[in-house]
Amino acid sequence: MIPILRVARRLVPAPGANSSTLDHNIYCMYAEIAWAAILVGVFSFNAAFAIRLGASKEAIALLTSVPALITAALSVPSARFIESRKRRVSWLFGGLYTQRFMYGAVALIPLLAPDHITASSWLVAWLILISLPTILHSNGLQALFAELIPENRRAPVFARRYVILFGIMAVVTPLAGIWLDHLPFPLNYQLLYVIGWLTSMGSNYYLHRLRLPAAHVKRATFEVQAQHDAPRTPLNVRGPVGQMLLNLFVYYFALMFPAALFTPYYINNLNASDGWLGLNAAAGSIGLIIGYTFWERMLRRHPYRWVLRRAPIFALLYPVLIALIPDLTLLLIFNLALSAVHPGVDLAGLNTTLKLSRPENYTMIMSFYTMVINAAAFLAPLAGVWLADRPQIGIVGALLITGALRLVAGILFAAKPIGEAGDAPAPASAA
Repeated sequence: MIPILRVARRLVPAPGANSSTLDHNIYCMYAEIAWAAILVGVFSFNAAFAIRLGASKEAIALLTSVPALITAALSVPSARFIESRKRRVSWLFGGLYTQRFMYGAVALIPLLAPDHITASSWLVAWLILISLPTILHSNGLQALFAELIPENRRAPVFARRYVILFGIMAVVTPLAGIWLDHLPFPLNYQLLYVIGWLTSMGSNYYLHRLRLPAAHVKRATFEVQAQHDAPRTPLNVRGPVGQMLLNLFVYYFALMFPAALFTPYYINNLNASDGWLGLNAAAGSIGLIIGYTFWERMLRRHPYRWVLRRAPIFALLYPVLIALIPDLTLLLIFNLALSAVHPGVDLAGLNTTLKLSRPENYTMIMSFYTMVINAAAFLAPLAGVWLADRPQIGIVGALLITGALRLVAGILFAAKPIGEAGDAPAPASAA
């Protein structure tokens, strides 16, 4: 336990009594994600819970795609709604707290439903409904963090948050898998969701401790009197911004194409247990930790577009290896190794999108960024399930097609780089 505490203190160093507002806010962001990681680890068992209750591949596809459709459709309107509120931060946090409360209510569904099949339908519908309050905070919260952190420190801070997130998930998910394997169903899942909900209270606490210097930030995020507002510059989603959003759409479409196929394939075709699902999630988390650490270092030395030309090409390997080598032990290794690829695209893509925009437009640019990604997340799983249901293709064929789509996405990033003059790496000292 002591070594774990030492690692935690290094990742989340407490600021001193005379620390600056920036150091204090960075600490709160790290501590907030540390508590939220436990709830996110519980989220990773949503599809497994639905399948154990009797949900079909089509239901899992809906669970994956419909929340993305809701987010894509309402992302820009919700950003405009948030920008028009006088108490913007209250709306952001209120949406987040509502979402977390609704996740705690998942534990009641098996008690209220007359049978497991009905419970699976109610569960899928409830998890889809949870996406509604998400749209109130998904754009604004990211914009708020971008406003609090200067540009030359964003990549290191965002990367460290992800390292904390996936580091804790790497511990939580295998323990949750063991828990699920040794307790009776569905009580095991019900208690798991209650634990996840309770731990999210720690995340809420640290969000409230953020210091929001309203006198020094832009109207797009915080509560500032109209007479002090900076002039608004219209957001231009053409040119480099439009090209970046198009590239990201193709990449995330290829990434999400097999999203509704993995869990049914593991459970129904390879007879994976909940314990193995937990280990697989942990392997993916460890890979992501390695990826965020590695690519953040690369971004100290190279421009964002240098990373975007290289990272996506390797993403095609994972679905191809799953299709060709259906061995559960080897799949853990593949997942760990190849999960390190996506963080490069995530860090470089997000920071490039922010760099192409002005600070007063952060909320709106993040709404377009979220809309594009969720449009891909809606369309891709449905297309993947539809192809997997074709007798001549099946799940294995759909996974191979996924590899081809990811290759196309990588070629697009290489052939259509973002030609932004200011696309330069952050100074090494900033990290």
